[in-house]
Amino acid sequence: MNSKKYIVQMIEEEDFGCEGQPDGYVKKDLVILEDEEENARMLRIEDQELYAKNINEGDAVFITEDNKLMKWSDKSSEDAHAHVESAVFMNMCMVCDGDRVLALDKVSSNYSGTTFPGGHVEPGESFEASVIREVYEETGLTIRNPQFRGIYHWYRDGIHQIGLMYKAAEFEGTLKSSEEGNVYWISREAYEKKNLARGMRDVLCMMDNENITEFFEGMNP
Repeated sequence: MNSKKYIVQMIEEEDFGCEGQPDGYVKKDLVILEDEEENARMLRIEDQELYAKNINEGDAVFITEDNKLMKWSDKSSEDAHAHVESAVFMNMCMVCDGDRVLALDKVSSNYSGTTFPGGHVEPGESFEASVIREVYEETGLTIRNPQFRGIYHWYRDGIHQIGLMYKAAEFEGTLKSSEEGNVYWISREAYEKKNLARGMRDVLCMMDNENITEFFEGMNP
């Protein structure tokens, strides 16, 4: 975005003389701007756009990335919008029982392999409540005091995918599988020899090392 501030020095409307404005013609006005160093710039802006935005001579304005004219007083909202992106929040939890971990053999068309239980954060749901719910739905176990370990994130189709990683050693209930896949206890050593789902080796590093709190796969992996 061009964040330079301009003052509208003149708005000159097109003159069609006696013939009048042709049918279907979009009227554009010549707008002469001047920046703080007194450098002039001229733009052709649709008359209706100037009217809709209430831009007049003497107003402070700026130019957007698509060469639209905006009042300077609207810049904060324009800047805020430029920093907004779509995101999806998910979670995953490594549930431990001594030297065993709870494995999930994921059954999915777009994500398969051995992983840990987890899922998506629902609207209005806290991150901790979400991971407790997801683990229960996929394993039948209710975890207590899940410990946040870090973030694993990437982009897919322009949407920021953000995975919140947890670790838990307190739980109750009876283990049972779900439609998400078979769940079972397995030694940590045996787990690492499984056909792990994408990114799980990085997740294990995060679980083991308190100094590692983020993994980023990069754009459109």
